[in-house]
This record gives sequence, structure tokens and C-alpha cells, in this order.
Amino acid sequence: MDALAERLDARLREWAPESAAQVRQRIAELIDLADQDVLDLMRSRAMEQEVLNLLDDPASHPTLPCSASSRASFVP
Repeated sequence: MDALAERLDARLREWAPESAAQVRQRIAELIDLADQDVLDLMRSRAMEQEVLNLLDDPASHPTLPCSASSRASFVP
């Protein structure tokens, strides 16, 4: 068994049942995306958070073309 699979197996037995169920669901979704060869279409949560941080603090990024107030009108 792959080291990652072994680590996951151990963690699934350690976590609360609700957490383990959520992890299983998300991994199943990732497997489905990989099977369809569309993983690159999935939005990175880290990238999404970085953008939200920029929108929340436009003063620290003066080159950002939009303000936090425009965030309310943004539709992904």
C-alpha cells in the first residue's frame, strides 16, 4: 500500500466519525475528478483564500484594481 494511503487509513480510524465521513466524501470527489481528467478545473482553496484576503485589505495592495466594496457585486 502507498505511504499516503496508509497514512489516510490510520487517520480515518483516529478521527471522529463525522470528520472521517467528510474526508471520505471529498476524496471520492477528487477521485471522480481525476477519473474525468478535470482536476485542473477545480478551484484551489488556497488561491481562493488569497484572493479573498486581497479583497478584504485593498490598502495593503494599492495595485489591486477593485475595492472590497466591489466584492458584493462579484458573481463567480
